[in-house]
Amino acid sequence: MIVNGAAFWVGEYALAQRATVIGLSDDWVATDNHAALLLMASKWLKQKEGIDLGDGQTQVVMGLPSKSYAEQKKLLANEVVRYLPNAKVKIIPQPNAPFFQHMFLDSGRPNPERDLATEAWAVVDVGFHTTDMTMMNPGGQFVVDSFDSTVGVSAAAEHLLRALQSSMGLHRLQMDEMDLILRTGKLKYNGEVIQVENLVREARGLVTKAIIDKTQQLFGANAHRLDGILLAGGGASLVQNELKAVWKHTQLINNPRLSIAIGYCRHGSMLNYRSTLLQQSGLRAA
Repeated sequence: MIVNGAAFWVGEYALAQRATVIGLSDDWVATDNHAALLLMASKWLKQKEGIDLGDGQTQVVMGLPSKSYAEQKKLLANEVVRYLPNAKVKIIPQPNAPFFQHMFLDSGRPNPERDLATEAWAVVDVGFHTTDMTMMNPGGQFVVDSFDSTVGVSAAAEHLLRALQSSMGLHRLQMDEMDLILRTGKLKYNGEVIQVENLVREARGLVTKAIIDKTQQLFGANAHRLDGILLAGGGASLVQNELKAVWKHTQLINNPRLSIAIGYCRHGSMLNYRSTLLQQSGLRAA
């Protein structure tokens, strides 16, 4: 993908080429790297699904981590319109997305197995760079004071990499190998399988403690009132047992690794569905 004269590998091809992983930064949404991902997604949807993100009709839903949402939501919206000039953009806090996945269907209609009017939920979204939290009261009202972030899986990966290099002399290991090691407790080095469960347990424990401490701070006093705590994100399985030991009504959401994307899609569908209902009734959306 070409952006402002620079070429970028994206998607599976970038991973296959072991391209440099670009870390999250304060100005991430205004970088050419971010634009490359946006444009590739737009190109893919148009070619594969016939969906034009820039047609002015399709709802484009994107999000930001809790800690940067307030400061960067306008910036992100402007960047989307910069590359997709007619886009109809909606920016939401990233941890809201699992809630929309849980409470709505792909069509945008309310999930008949849930009750938006009476249920209250919290979300813990364990990502690579950050873990983001939020809480929703009955009626679908998000609690502003519950938006916050703490460390993500990268903190465990960085700790584990340092430990493997310093204590075991495995200096050729790289950051992109840590995810599998964190999940399996073992690695293959020069053809030898090495068990490193103790180091993995220590690295995961650092992140788990930070997540539990932050969730206790944000909604621990109200956790008993919740219908459940939804655990989402690519790192959800790494902390599932520990969070469930603190709050037994913690539950792993369906397809946690893609939960944010699914939630964005269902939120967009919900907006379109609501707009259709209002048009049929002769009213306008607020």
